[in-house]
This record gives sequence, C-alpha cells and structure tokens, in this order.
Amino acid sequence: MEIKQTEYPNAVVVSLLGRLDSLHAQSTEDYFANLLKNSDKHLVVDCSEMSYTNSSGLRIFIMYLKKMKAAGRKMPLSGLQAKIQEIFQVSGFTQLFEIYKTRQEALDAL
Repeated sequence: MEIKQTEYPNAVVVSLLGRLDSLHAQSTEDYFANLLKNSDKHLVVDCSEMSYTNSSGLRIFIMYLKKMKAAGRKMPLSGLQAKIQEIFQVSGFTQLFEIYKTRQEALDAL
C-alpha cells in the first residue's frame, strides 16, 4: 500500500495505491488521523489505483467519513474499481458515500 497526497485550495486528495488490508490498516488509519488533525480541508479519496480492500479498510473508510462529517467537511470517493465498487455495494457503503468516477468530478462536487 502506498499513499500519495495532493493539495488543492479547498481539498486534500489522498490516492490509495495497492491493497488496503489488515497488514496496511494501521498505517493508513494513522495517516488519515494525522491528516484530519492537521488540515481543515475536505478530503477526496482517490481509489483508482486501490486493488483490494477488506473489512479493515472498510472500517477506516466509515470511521473517517463520520469524523469528517462531524468536522463539517466532506469525504467523497473517486475511481472505485469494479471489485471495490461491488464490495461497497454489498456492504451498503454506496448509500453512505458520495462516489464519483473521477477525481476531478469529486473535486467539482465540493
């Protein structure tokens, strides 16, 4: 798992590359916690290069969606691969998250 960050005027885009699984959950959670603490911008999570997630990854997504909403900020997702989209549909997450095809669409929706 690799995480890349890009700053925009009103948002931080976090790109997740690889597998978000139990092995990488803690470091990813720590990254999101640090970002939430040190930024007051919206958070766009670009999943276009994320190849896998499991329940550990889903827990991070829902936890930080709740924290972002509590802080009055948005956390849209973009670029979900078909496998990831299916996991989100089965888990009911498509009802909870704003999901866009591209990073730019997510940024435009803020």
